[in-house]
Amino acid sequence: MREEVFEKYVDVPPELLEMPTSGQATYSGGVGIVYNDKDSDVSILSDPSAVPMIGEMNMTANFTAAGGDVEGRLSGFYAGDFDVAWTGNDAEQWTDAMYSGDMHMMTPAEREAMIAAFDTPVEGELTFGGDIAPGSFAIDISGTLDNDGKSVVVGGQGLVNFGQGDAEIANINGATHSNLTLTEDGVDKTGRMRGFAVKDD
Repeated sequence: MREEVFEKYVDVPPELLEMPTSGQATYSGGVGIVYNDKDSDVSILSDPSAVPMIGEMNMTANFTAAGGDVEGRLSGFYAGDFDVAWTGNDAEQWTDAMYSGDMHMMTPAEREAMIAAFDTPVEGELTFGGDIAPGSFAIDISGTLDNDGKSVVVGGQGLVNFGQGDAEIANINGATHSNLTLTEDGVDKTGRMRGFAVKDD
């Protein structure tokens, strides 16, 4: 995760979406995953034992008149802790940031401090792909992450949608209460995934 991806997202003009019908585009951005125990009585964003991580989102879109397809990867993850991950200890702010790059209420220095607080490297990557359709469309996602010796397996489906002008941005999301699956060392977890990317120059 890099501070410049947030800056680039904020600079995208707020124009109505006009989906391309040909050509290829690549996208770069950030993604966040958070999970906790499936039988927890505490909301995942209010649980101090929840495991949040942030990483990089990279995606290629092939546009056609019929829709096209996307494929991408989520990698370069680092794990942190909701108690120290950002100024104000605001888990909802984490969700907003990961879903739409919405960190405009924080200064660049505060954003960099939040990113730096995720300091435990997570090995592995997730891959995803699917056919482009109007609105939000399903993507298959799979992969294994090694978070400090714990095997985190992500599978099932998430969603991608485009926005702004000539499909200048893309968002990815998923949740275990829908079609996403997430286990840690073989144990089912409650999890959420949010990410955003901006078309490369």
